[in-house]
This record gives sequence, C-alpha cells and structure tokens, in this order.
Amino acid sequence: MKDQILKAAVTLAVRGGLNKLTRHAIAKAAKVSYGSVFNHLGDMPETRTAVIEYAVAHEILPIIVDGIVARHPAALGAPLALRQKAMNASLG
Repeated sequence: MKDQILKAAVTLAVRGGLNKLTRHAIAKAAKVSYGSVFNHLGDMPETRTAVIEYAVAHEILPIIVDGIVARHPAALGAPLALRQKAMNASLG
C-alpha cells in the first residue's frame, strides 16, 4: 500500500508541485483513507521527503527542481549531475 500512496503523491507533485501536496489529495488519488497516508508516509515534511527521495531515485526532474528551489536537503543531496539536469530541463 505504501508504494501505491507514494506513487499517487509523486503524480500529484508532478502536476501541482510539492507545496500543493496535501494528505487529503494523496488519499483521494491513491483511493485510501487519510489515516493510511499518515501511517505510511508520516506528516507532510516526511511525505515531501519521501516524494523527493523517490524523484531522485527515478530522476523525476520537476520534483527535483521543486526540492532544489525549496532548499530541501533530499533534493540538495542529489548527485550534482542530476541537479544540473533538472535545472537545465526547467529552463528549456
């Protein structure tokens, strides 16, 4: 179930950005309860971290850019080449 919830959160973050993520929206997209989102991903800072870590692992550039702009440690800790690729993609 965690994978289903995380993938729903990633999809929402790609569409609307990290800052617009809510547990309610994630629950609705994943077709699970609000409590399930909290149980599997934690509070919103933990959820954002999980989403960024997934994005780094899968090279989902728009989320990495959001994380860099927000100065999130999970995005700033991504390999330099990946951060550069994400920023270059956002510019062009």
